[in-house]
Amino acid sequence: MATNIFNYNGTLATTIADGSIDNTTSIAMPGRGYINYGEPVNQDLLWIMQNFANSSAPTNPTTGQIWYNTSNQGLYVYNGSTWASAGGAIVSTVNPGAGAQAGTFWYDSTNLQLNVWDGTAWDIVGPLGSATNTDPLNPSTSSVTSSQLRVVRITDTLSVVHSAWELYVAGTLLAIFSKDASYTPASTITGFATIGPGMNFSTIVSNAGVISSSNFTSLQSNLPATDNLYNMGSASYRFANMYAVNFIGQASSALYADLAERYAADAPLDPGTVVSLGGDAEVTASNTPGSEDVFGVVSTNPAYLMNSAAGDASQYPAIAMTGRVPCKVVGPVKKGQRLMASSVTGCACAYDTSMGVLSILGRSLVDKTTDSIELIEIVVGKN
Repeated sequence: MATNIFNYNGTLATTIADGSIDNTTSIAMPGRGYINYGEPVNQDLLWIMQNFANSSAPTNPTTGQIWYNTSNQGLYVYNGSTWASAGGAIVSTVNPGAGAQAGTFWYDSTNLQLNVWDGTAWDIVGPLGSATNTDPLNPSTSSVTSSQLRVVRITDTLSVVHSAWELYVAGTLLAIFSKDASYTPASTITGFATIGPGMNFSTIVSNAGVISSSNFTSLQSNLPATDNLYNMGSASYRFANMYAVNFIGQASSALYADLAERYAADAPLDPGTVVSLGGDAEVTASNTPGSEDVFGVVSTNPAYLMNSAAGDASQYPAIAMTGRVPCKVVGPVKKGQRLMASSVTGCACAYDTSMGVLSILGRSLVDKTTDSIELIEIVVGKN
């Protein structure tokens, strides 16, 4: 009479005929009346005690079965469809390949790196730099094909060894990071004839050194590799503002139109205020009609500002002495008409030809028909 063998959950695992051996699972199960049944039973007990220790997985596994993989010293459990790591990381010098449970760790004992199986591929957890300068996920290739940052040791022409980092993107060496003074590699590194301190971009990769972010900061000088070759920004992509202590170079255009200089004022002055030399400081708001001491107009946005570090605008306003500038004007004026200081404090008015030429402040660039005070465009100058 056959013997039924049940799983722990009560389902039927197999039926063993009398006098026979069943190999439905990884162990040999003797049926009723099997001659010399002690041999397979003892063999089964040893295999179970060893957790089927072998470099290959046991055949005919059953859900919950444990296997000790001697090739990578890992313990696995069969989950009904595949062998999943039972705990800890797989330790191996070779890529375990596919089949692990998502989240399984593999410690690459050759490259000293930890990897995790994401369900489809092994991803490097870290460190990013390989101790042997190889790509552990592509061990059959002699060159790097993935994107990674790796530690390297570079010997220079003087036989000095330098520690550095190499940045690869899709298998292309894009940059080398170094902290040492400039040196020449003893073995040619394409795109890196010399290596200096900081970030070194490849000279053969197109746009390798292009800054493609909204922020650009540095703790030291940013020096181009070649004189008078590279641009900062473009006609289509411009920086909003540039702040610096000194600018040395040639400007081809300016947004604003007046030339101004800071002078000490005896009171805060609004942009567009007409000023004269005098008062308790260097300049003061004009209030004498036709004054020959008329000096200029408080600038709104000077194209070029001299003596810029003299002080802030409240005490040292920028006075436009030539060029186009908004100006407070009282009374009607015609376009092109000359202007002079008026009796209204800080305002210009139409020039009285009975006054001397030294009273001329500039010329109106627009027609103004009202008697009130308005801010209009003028050009400062004696012409």
